[in-house]
Amino acid sequence: MPDAVERRGPGPAGEGLEVLLEMSSLLQDSLSGTDSLAPLFQLLRRVVPYESATLYQVDAPGGRLVCRDRVGENAIDLIDVVRFDMGFGLSAWIAKQRKPVVIPNLRRRTGHEQHDLRSFIGLPLVVGERLVGVLNFGHSRPDAFLVVEADLLQILGNQIALLLHNLDLVARQQASNQELSERNARLREMQARLVESERIKAVADLVAAMNHEINNPLTIISGQAELLALHLGDQDPQVSAKLTIILQQVRRLGRVLSLLATVRHHATTDYPGGLRMLDLDATQLAAERLPLDTLLT
Repeated sequence: MPDAVERRGPGPAGEGLEVLLEMSSLLQDSLSGTDSLAPLFQLLRRVVPYESATLYQVDAPGGRLVCRDRVGENAIDLIDVVRFDMGFGLSAWIAKQRKPVVIPNLRRRTGHEQHDLRSFIGLPLVVGERLVGVLNFGHSRPDAFLVVEADLLQILGNQIALLLHNLDLVARQQASNQELSERNARLREMQARLVESERIKAVADLVAAMNHEINNPLTIISGQAELLALHLGDQDPQVSAKLTIILQQVRRLGRVLSLLATVRHHATTDYPGGLRMLDLDATQLAAERLPLDTLLT
């Protein structure tokens, strides 16, 4: 395998310092949740004159390298038919060895989608003892990376690794916050349902008492009114009309008690004085649309 990158030349020291300073700004942005890597690739081009670049990140669940972002049509890698511990290709080998690799002059590979790749740099990205990814650079011209400073590249690799680490932490924190928010929403919904259930139970207890205390007198009133209508209705039309009204109101009260007994999901309507009252007709319609087992619970 190729050896580690060696110093290729002095390079523009002032430019390198400016890039490191701007890299610090990117690190700060990463902590605020800015996850775009476009500024990173633009910044790196000032010290690495690449034509194409590919950023591979370690997939935590599987421990394999996956392409997170790239510049160029194709992902940059070599010997991609060879398998290593963290996947296929030279990137997986770099990840295992944790050493940067430079290949200044590649032979043309006819019949391959990357046959124009002539210069290559592979940079492992490590935070402490943890590998977070690999960054590859490619160019169609041989010796395109001779001006790249190895020390600066190594420092940038550490900074990029820290940036990815920050982005991962922020993403996990956001996912955790989202999950917590969803759990709180479900909890509030369950609490609301519990309050509603207790309210309905209180109504049901009240209706049971009303049925017990009112149904018996209603039955007596209804029976006596029917007897009076039977004996007096033909003799006095006015008495018959009044008895008919009494029977109608008795049946209305009976209907109200029956509806209240089936209330499980109630509907309300505005009432004079800024109050709201139970809308029995709407409640009945809602109850008729519910499954039978829901009404019986």
